[in-house]
Amino acid sequence: LAAIEFAEQFGSANVYQFDTPRTSERHERVPAHRRGRKLFAEGVSHASLRERFDAGATIKKTTLTADFTIEDFRAKYSSALLLFTIPERGKLNICAADRKFEAQPGKKIIALVSAEEAAVASESGVLA
Repeated sequence: LAAIEFAEQFGSANVYQFDTPRTSERHERVPAHRRGRKLFAEGVSHASLRERFDAGATIKKTTLTADFTIEDFRAKYSSALLLFTIPERGKLNICAADRKFEAQPGKKIIALVSAEEAAVASESGVLA
């Protein structure tokens, strides 16, 4: 409901909401221009985030470099959910399902990482 209200005031490109199933009655009643952008990625719901946290997921901040790229991050944390990015000289950007991620050295990524992947990275001595 908040997305509907604020999409009109701020524009739907500046309002975010969890993904809702296309089969939901509410989804069918609300026109696309009154909905917010899908927060983080396709299929991310409040329940799916709660499940990740309940399973021990943690939030991790990593700075991309020429030696540690987004491909390296994804190889190490394959189930990570990108939440936010911060350019080298910039402000926090919210990840959205419809926004292309532009990886470049100096950019910080803030992601939700599973407990298992964080533990493996910690055990291997890699702190990226």
